[in-house]
Amino acid sequence: MEIVNTYNITFTVRNYHSINESMRIIWKGKYYRIISILPDKYKQSTDIIGELINE
Repeated sequence: MEIVNTYNITFTVRNYHSINESMRIIWKGKYYRIISILPDKYKQSTDIIGELINE
C-alpha cells in the first residue's frame, strides 16, 4: 500500500505575467506543477494553484 500526500499552494502574481498550465513554478528551491490559473480583473492579478512535485 502506498500513501500519497499532496501539498497545494496558491501563488498570486500581477497580470503582466504570461502563464500557462505547462509551466512549472520554482519557489524556495521546490518545484510546483500548475493545477489552475484564475485571473482576477478586479485586483489586476492572477491566482495560480500549484501542487508540490516530489521528485
